[in-house]
Amino acid sequence: MRDDFEGLMKIMSINDFGWVRARAKRIWPDMLQSIEKIKKEGHFLKGARKNLLFFLGSMGYQPNVLKLAGHGGFVGELVQWTDLITTSYVLGHNITIAVNISDLKILFPSENSECASKLSSKYKEFDLIFTDLNGNLFLHHHLLANFGRIRCKLRILDSFGTEAEFNYGRYNEKIPGGRSFWGNTDLLLPQFFTYFPHSPDNTFLGFIAGRVEQNKVYKKKDIAVIYGKLDYYLPANTAYLEVIADHFEIHATMLERRSRAMPSFIINHGVMRESELKALLRKAKLFIGLGFPFEGPGPLDAIANGAVYLNPLYKHAKNKFNDVFFKFKPTLRKLTSQNPYMEDFIGKPFTYTVDVENISQVVSAVKEIKAMKHFKPFLPREFTSTGMLEKLHALIHHQDFCDPNAPRWPPLRNLEAFLAPLGVSCKATCRSKGRICEPSYFGDINNVETFRRVGIRCKTSVAKSKLHNPSYHPLDGTCYLQENFMYFSCVAENSDSHRICPCRNFIKGQTALCVGCL
Repeated sequence: MRDDFEGLMKIMSINDFGWVRARAKRIWPDMLQSIEKIKKEGHFLKGARKNLLFFLGSMGYQPNVLKLAGHGGFVGELVQWTDLITTSYVLGHNITIAVNISDLKILFPSENSECASKLSSKYKEFDLIFTDLNGNLFLHHHLLANFGRIRCKLRILDSFGTEAEFNYGRYNEKIPGGRSFWGNTDLLLPQFFTYFPHSPDNTFLGFIAGRVEQNKVYKKKDIAVIYGKLDYYLPANTAYLEVIADHFEIHATMLERRSRAMPSFIINHGVMRESELKALLRKAKLFIGLGFPFEGPGPLDAIANGAVYLNPLYKHAKNKFNDVFFKFKPTLRKLTSQNPYMEDFIGKPFTYTVDVENISQVVSAVKEIKAMKHFKPFLPREFTSTGMLEKLHALIHHQDFCDPNAPRWPPLRNLEAFLAPLGVSCKATCRSKGRICEPSYFGDINNVETFRRVGIRCKTSVAKSKLHNPSYHPLDGTCYLQENFMYFSCVAENSDSHRICPCRNFIKGQTALCVGCL
């Protein structure tokens, strides 16, 4: 493990990386504490040093993301990139960072040939290549026939996830809403790394939301803080905020763009430094969700500093058919609230998920929060620097898509198969059992013997390429096996079938890792 900050700064000495360097500096003290904690616990200290390439493709495609960071621009992806690079450095790996296509041309010179290169050494230089959806497109177009040499090494940072029907280029059924520009990669679904653990088909990477001081109780005031940088996030109907204003002094950290008149009862500080925002959160009892942006890091920052998050519930789940934000994304996800992770994995007393149009429900939640006597900070281990170090160590050393003879990970001993209720996905079925759907186990349950183990006697069995297979059709007693491994999906469901689901346990507060899998 490395603890020299100057070495990290040298690697990050790239134009427009000012915000990235500043964030790395902010999380560095947490990293140093985590290094000592991990050394003391001693559950992982060994592992080969890897050569890692980080290609921030979207930053080359949209350079203003870097320029506007810290000035009101979106920073969610930069948070994850910074934390990933910093954690990889601390773990001792060799790091190369590329931001645009000119960097790629230096690393992988073009040979102007439609045939795969005979000079394979440059494609062996990196053990893993971390990029994003735009970066994957750049790599594909630049390397052409040589792309196959790096395919298994790719790890795609993909905040909202990619699902099987969008990913598989030869998927032969109609996709609701049509295909996606960012689909058709033909990668394995676990090669996509997400921001939150919302889709078990993909791998959960996450980010560092901070640290929690044990047994700390903050002295709170009747203050609420608004979650959202841009004033057009404010609801047209201000009744929701007016109710909160009856009980709390509302503060905001929004840009003064005046796209919509800001209610006079809101005290707006403008864009605040992270240290200033955290100081405000430590005074505040409440952190107000406005319904957008989706799945940002703010709610975790709030509860880590002892503020309760008010999470807006959606009457109609947000998806690609009713929200332009999801229209072109390679997923059919349905968000039930602004932050489903806070709703599903956290809950009360740290998160209250409410229908903001139901004023009586809002009043009840606000009064309950105001009356609370103790506001303890809380953060799941997976969003701490210690959890990130554990998780990334496991993913780098155990998740291998290049060697077919690599040891199984997660280990097969953690597999449990369950029969899903009619029409229910494996994601939901495993969660109802207190487990996580594990896609790497699908091949192990794709047999008639598994149907017998879960209590099904097949009248007949047949293999078909359908997203919900393996499954049981009760009307005719047919057991359907999966014909094409690219169709394996935890999130698929079919109203006429009972799915057979591969589940695994997970470490409390560390959903990416099963028990004994570090």
